[in-house]
Amino acid sequence: MPRPNTLPASVRIRTAREFDRVFRDGVRASDGRVTLLGRSSGLAYARLGISVPRRYGNAVRRNRIKRLIREAFRTTRHDLPPADWIVIPRPGQSASVEQLRASLLGLTRRLAKRLDRATGATSPSASGPTQPPRATEPQT
Repeated sequence: MPRPNTLPASVRIRTAREFDRVFRDGVRASDGRVTLLGRSSGLAYARLGISVPRRYGNAVRRNRIKRLIREAFRTTRHDLPPADWIVIPRPGQSASVEQLRASLLGLTRRLAKRLDRATGATSPSASGPTQPPRATEPQT
């Protein structure tokens, strides 16, 4: 039985090819805490990628911010527009989960409008959020 408070692999951007697509073709927005890149994925749910530069700090600092970003995404992913999102924290800035949540919601909504204009489509989130398929459900 899946644990309800986890971040399944299906909602993470994991391969270099997927990251490259978003970096190459995505739109970008920033606030004081993070830079967010987004690209339409064709999926009905949001996916997360995290890129933390070395200049952010040592491994302990980089891993901590990644944990905070994952938690902010996990708790808001059903409210985010469906697309591939890459979060890059800004060096010299520290943030709480609540601040990261606010940044994610604001920046994804801003970028979703730009993505909709670029593709000429309406966002599937207007019909309500959907969940990705669970890996433990039997395929029929």
